Amino acid sequence: MLEVKGLTAGYGQSMILQDCSLSLTRGRVSALVGRNGMGKTTLLKSIMGLVKPTAGAITLAGKDISGSKSYQIAAQHVGYVPQGREIFGDFTVYENLRLAAIAGKVDLGARLADIYHWFPILKQRADQRAGSFSGGQQQILAIARALIPQPEILLLDEPSEGIQPSIVQEITTTLKKISNESDLTILLVEQNVDMILDLAEYILFIENGQIRAQATKDDLINDPALLHQYLGI
Repeated sequence: MLEVKGLTAGYGQSMILQDCSLSLTRGRVSALVGRNGMGKTTLLKSIMGLVKPTAGAITLAGKDISGSKSYQIAAQHVGYVPQGREIFGDFTVYENLRLAAIAGKVDLGARLADIYHWFPILKQRADQRAGSFSGGQQQILAIARALIPQPEILLLDEPSEGIQPSIVQEITTTLKKISNESDLTILLVEQNVDMILDLAEYILFIENGQIRAQATKDDLINDPALLHQYLGI
């Protein structure tokens, strides 16, 4: 569904990704794992068109999207939740969702039933200012906002960062449900091992800008050596 081949990308003269390659299968939840500074966020930003590759190719359903603008990639049914969430704090929950519908050129009314089914708190607090939410609630809103345009692929950057464990578990359970119900493909950057093993079916290990190893969840449960090697735990 999504394939990255030989990607080189970075910032200015500093190339963070070096000949990086990966492939995502439709409907599968995959985790991208590695220490800080190894290229995880840069890879997501490159897929999303926020960092322009200098070499290699990114193809989505057979179409080359390398170097496309982020709004063009979003229009190809790719959703993105950046690190830090970036919700509009002065707007209400409903207004945040409405803006996503406008940007995605979709009927908000047709999507709200699913969004409120997956995230009941957003229906309960639709008129509440988003900036008054806790970090975990803001993350829920950020994920819901990315789902409004009904993406086929969802990119998540550190969804558990700074969030209390109970909400991390709630988000994990909901994402599994969404993936199962809608055949959504998910790629998450994450260092929370519990979330990785609970949510992801497939794990990709990145080091120095390259995918160095791959494993299934069952592989890691039976032998956690790769987690020790690439996360230092």
